Amino acid sequence: MAWATIAATAIGAPGCSLPATDEAPGGGGSAAGVLVDHPAVTIDGRFGDWPAPPARRAGDELASDSIQVQDDGAAVYFNVSLGTTVNLQGMEGAALLVLDTDGDAATGPRSFGVAGADLIVSFTRLAGPGVAEAGVAGWRPAVASPERVTVPRIFYNPYELGLSFEPRYRSDRVEIRLARESRAGTLGAGTSIVGRVVRIDTDAMESGRSPLFRHRLSRPPTGSAPSGATLPRPEKAAFRLVSWNVSRDRVVDDPGAARAILAALDPDVILLDEVPPEVVLSAALELLPVSSGGRPSWEALLGTSGSRQRGFIAARGRIESVLSFARVAYADSARALLGRPATIDLTEVTDNVRGAGVPATAAWVTLGGRRLLAVTLDLVCCGNSARSVEDRIRRIEADAINRTAREVLRSGGVNGEHGAASGWETPVGVVVAGDFNLVGSPDPLALAGRSLGPGGSDLVPVYALQLDGRSSATWVGRDLAFPPGQLDYVLHAPGVLTPLRAFVFETSDLSEAALAELGLARSDSDRASDHRPVVVDFVWR
Repeated sequence: MAWATIAATAIGAPGCSLPATDEAPGGGGSAAGVLVDHPAVTIDGRFGDWPAPPARRAGDELASDSIQVQDDGAAVYFNVSLGTTVNLQGMEGAALLVLDTDGDAATGPRSFGVAGADLIVSFTRLAGPGVAEAGVAGWRPAVASPERVTVPRIFYNPYELGLSFEPRYRSDRVEIRLARESRAGTLGAGTSIVGRVVRIDTDAMESGRSPLFRHRLSRPPTGSAPSGATLPRPEKAAFRLVSWNVSRDRVVDDPGAARAILAALDPDVILLDEVPPEVVLSAALELLPVSSGGRPSWEALLGTSGSRQRGFIAARGRIESVLSFARVAYADSARALLGRPATIDLTEVTDNVRGAGVPATAAWVTLGGRRLLAVTLDLVCCGNSARSVEDRIRRIEADAINRTAREVLRSGGVNGEHGAASGWETPVGVVVAGDFNLVGSPDPLALAGRSLGPGGSDLVPVYALQLDGRSSATWVGRDLAFPPGQLDYVLHAPGVLTPLRAFVFETSDLSEAALAELGLARSDSDRASDHRPVVVDFVWR
């Protein structure tokens, strides 16, 4: 797969953009900056906090692709237009971010034309020619082998680098965050950083490189402090919904942390996915916050569709099961894809296809006289290519869930193309939420929400960030090869429901005072699940 040549721009403090050449990167100097609590860039895959790319000039074949750089006291951020559509952590070959982290050509070897290189970050990890492993790794270039492209025996995982990127699905543009202070040292110990992106093909050979960039730092490294954010819902909110992948056996083996988190969040509707089948309803009910102060008691149900990843729905209101979701059948096309399952995930899918059904659960929820169709799902994991079996299965699963939900709405009554409401004078709300595992194409998100709103409109995803405002990540795999990322989404019908506040809850984002007030420990998120709850405060329209 060809790598488009990348043109580089350097974005620093206003007026401090410095182009550089291979042999003589731009001059030094620093720009004064005011330390702020909010990040310079939010890693959410939306790119609204980046300047517009450089204008294309006549005869310039490079200007359509760019590298842009920003910094704050906690991190340096890179906006890379790739010139081709890939999943950065599961490519054919690899992409290397080669950095002189202190702007000093004398402190490291020359690597891929970067003098004084101090760090190489490999997006997709090469073990050798033709041997690519998904994930991210970093290392210091050695004097003896400064242009090594395969991962050495000792390397940094993304958590040791403070690295994240979005989007996690295939895209031709990504934004990357690297912590200023990490196990790899200080990023931006001097007044600037210099670097480039290098493309490595499947034979572990260089196939393209960007021009060098120099970014003049706007402020010194300061790290990041936990937030003092609080969790109260807006006064006008009609109900709070929590959607959460509870990571199978963790909710069985150590339910205390999950119970404490749900109590702190104090929701009205809870959608849990990836619940193991051995969990019985009585055990699941023990996770729910105690109803007090006149709050309605809980009603709940456990799903039956799916072999090892089922759903649980609870609400402080009336719940009615949806028989169509007792077992959501796969399309016949799924069987042809599973002749030789190569992964644990596909082995599980084989069981689902053969009779257990798509991992999805639905319920009618009545809150304050309004009706909500709530669906929780867990699509199959892995498969970084849009051509992969896993991604094709995800699209089949999303389509099956969508078709089933549309039939439920037609029979249950909703205004618009679904027919007149059956005993309900106002449109019903619809929420489809859970772990979409979008690491291939983004198509399953669109398929799942297609035509489920009033008048056949599509559902839209809620925009939710972690409480520190730094990212939209909903999954954290401590010490693994995969950096934090957004895998979980909440879709809603915009003509019926409006999110007043939404956030991804992570205990490590909170100050000690905030944790004590909520009765939580800093480690509770990691203890409870490798996914983080997505919390949405909705108002009816």
